[in-house]
Order: sequence, then C-alpha cells, then structure tokens
Amino acid sequence: MPEAFSVVITTLGLAEIAAALAAGTTISLDNFSVGDGGGVYVEPDVGQTTLVNQQYIAALSLVEVNANYTNQILCSGTIPRTSGGWWVREVG
Repeated sequence: MPEAFSVVITTLGLAEIAAALAAGTTISLDNFSVGDGGGVYVEPDVGQTTLVNQQYIAALSLVEVNANYTNQILCSGTIPRTSGGWWVREVG
C-alpha cells in the first residue's frame, strides 16, 4: 500500500516569505524538528505554529535550491539512532 505524504506552508510561513520578498531579504532555514504526532496520524494544518508532539530538533546539514525544480528547497538533517523509538509523523 503506498504511503501518502502532504506538506503545507503555514500561514506564519507564508507571512515570513511575503515579508522577505517585500523587503528584498532572505529567510534563514537553520533547524528542523520531527515529532511522532502523539502516536497518531497528523493532518498538516496551515494554522499550526508547533508540532503536535516534538521528539527531536537539530541543525540542518543542507539547505539548497533544487537545481532541477527551482521552486523547491532541499533540506537535510540527521536523526541519530540513539534518539529513536518512535515513528516520524510530522516535520517542521
């Protein structure tokens, strides 16, 4: 059975993007966080400002514009296996 994933840019995120565009500045993406959704599926919501149940946060190791799709930003980070024991159901 194929898995379904969805991503939303939150209302707060859109406001940050609009402000940066208007000012001619950039947005710095420094960290990522992951959560287990409290043990249940989490439907992304544009009004969210936090994860439902954050389990881990760390610095991003890569942030770059996708060379093939310039409207996409590639972000990468590592979760050490010693931080496991839960399912990733949400990312921010």
